[in-house]
Amino acid sequence: MEWFNEGCGGRLTQSEGTLTSPDYPQNYRHDQICIWEIVVEYGYSVKFTVNDLDIERSQDCQFDSLIVAHDSNFTNYIT
Repeated sequence: MEWFNEGCGGRLTQSEGTLTSPDYPQNYRHDQICIWEIVVEYGYSVKFTVNDLDIERSQDCQFDSLIVAHDSNFTNYIT
């Protein structure tokens, strides 16, 4: 799977990092998709803190959402 999509997304392997959308803190583009892969060694965990999230409101997050998935197929995720 390609983790970098139109200037947004990537692969993080450092012990700390920051994820942002292009042009943050300005609005993101219409139909923007950002996919980030966070890689840790076996036995380690990821602490994920959301400091700022401003997405379009919609019923059942049909337009915009933040998805945190356990696998690249997005079959095991939280929204």
